[in-house]
Amino acid sequence: MNIRPFALKITVLFLGCISAVMYSSCRKTAGREDIQQEFSIESSNHSWFYFDETSFKKTDRPQNAPTVPHKPWTEAVRIAAASCADGAEDSDPKAYAVVNRRGILVFEEDRAVLYSDTDLFSGRTAENIAFQGNTPVFSLYRSSFFNDQPKKSAYAIHPFLVQFNPDSCISFPLVNADNLGLDKNSEITDFIWDGQFWTCCIKTTGAEKIDFSYLTFQVKKPLLSISPAQASDSLIISDADVKDFRKQKEPRLFSEAPERLKKLLSALPETAAYTVNCRTAGGCSPRLYIHSKSNAENVQLAASAIIADTWTCTLFYDGTMFLNGALYGRRILNNGKTVAIRLPKLPAGYRYGDFVISGTSLYAAWEENSFFETGRSGFLSVDLDTVLYKTGEKK
Repeated sequence: MNIRPFALKITVLFLGCISAVMYSSCRKTAGREDIQQEFSIESSNHSWFYFDETSFKKTDRPQNAPTVPHKPWTEAVRIAAASCADGAEDSDPKAYAVVNRRGILVFEEDRAVLYSDTDLFSGRTAENIAFQGNTPVFSLYRSSFFNDQPKKSAYAIHPFLVQFNPDSCISFPLVNADNLGLDKNSEITDFIWDGQFWTCCIKTTGAEKIDFSYLTFQVKKPLLSISPAQASDSLIISDADVKDFRKQKEPRLFSEAPERLKKLLSALPETAAYTVNCRTAGGCSPRLYIHSKSNAENVQLAASAIIADTWTCTLFYDGTMFLNGALYGRRILNNGKTVAIRLPKLPAGYRYGDFVISGTSLYAAWEENSFFETGRSGFLSVDLDTVLYKTGEKK
């Protein structure tokens, strides 16, 4: 469907606030002279969407979407992960979101389509997203704690890694759990891919206890060329332990973050404590970076980031977004300096999640949270061409 935004007042500031405290610190640190552009816009530039029983529909605001029972996040319909293709082919790249219990949401400029697959996604938790070329790859597993559907014969298919083919718009498994020597009681609940090795966490549910184990594997041939029928002969599998997995998953110091990400957030106060889950468009699993003078457990502010060919962007989960560079086919913003976009404030109990940009359209996940449970969920679309370019040209 084509997304046609409607009215929103949105302010674009250099170094906008993440919270009242951080905003105050930024103003004291940066000063008014560091604000390069400031927009106050009331125009047709955004739309809200929520997930219903089959697809997604428009609403005027998240809290007005139909109420749904709160479920554990592993069982709820929600955007579990999202990222962009790399745009190396010199065209506006597509972006993708993994929608738990539903399918794959494809964003192409101002158009969004959900490709559902009830056979594959029903009863399974969908997570993660990485790319092989411009083909998204994600994971599926069955939660033993919260799963709300009884086991059926369909679960004889035990998928792990799944690709979404952008041409056919169909999801199909690449590697099943049994290709890695796992039985029906074992699930790969998480993984990280560094471009060479896939390091996996395995949960095995026994009659009296749950055990965790770990492994790594490499693929002898291009991943997209294999299928579960012959994947076992295409994998080089090695044992791993919890230290190997934690080393891959643990937050890294922000000083080790990519230079473009550090530049994007360089004017935030040195005392600010936050984490950033950073992806490279069309790349491997994200890396988590922590900016804090104290223990990581004390960090409350969180964000997701994407580094693309022509832009770098970070979205904090309160709705503060920082952007540097140029959107595809557009001029460089703000003379190459960072701008900030304050997305609409969500009600108490709601938060933003992962985001993507396709062409000049921003899509940001939102959901209603209560501890480990999720209620209503969906995504926001924003016409960045209007917000950042056309409005600026009128001033």
